[in-house]
Amino acid sequence: MLTTISRALALLLPCIALSACGGGSSSPVAGPALPPASCGVGSTIAEQIIGTWQRQCLNNGGGSYDIETRTFRADGSYAITTRDYSDSSCSNYTGLSITNSGSYTLGPALTTSGGLAANEIDMEIVPLGGGGTNTRYDIVRFDTSTRRLYMSTFGAYTPSGRPDTLDLAAWHVCK
Repeated sequence: MLTTISRALALLLPCIALSACGGGSSSPVAGPALPPASCGVGSTIAEQIIGTWQRQCLNNGGGSYDIETRTFRADGSYAITTRDYSDSSCSNYTGLSITNSGSYTLGPALTTSGGLAANEIDMEIVPLGGGGTNTRYDIVRFDTSTRRLYMSTFGAYTPSGRPDTLDLAAWHVCK
């Protein structure tokens, strides 16, 4: 019995020590780029956007509700998953979800029509059925006081159509 406990402690102590000190390497040796344990870290939008962000439950206008999760990675890739729910508390998942992925590029800073600082963001979207890519031209803002990520209601598919208004009712928080 004592030998079993000693072996268990010998296995657990290195794990406990690593987690207490923040672990070993901050990125994996192989495999896809993973988001950090937290988001909104850093002094620039390029650093702050990295991570997994979740939007609150919203009525999608079609008689159902959804929760959107966005993951932005330091390598310039992203994924957006929207899960559909049948109730306003988003507790009854319908089993329907859509995931889009691609790459993103942050552009210059701008001032929105509401007077807030934001940045341009261009998101290359790989269509679900394949066959080329589309670019969504949008804006993004990380609010350091609320720790929320904001984007527009709808991005555009031409640079000249890029929105200049943030959707302040649909924020994302670090997941």
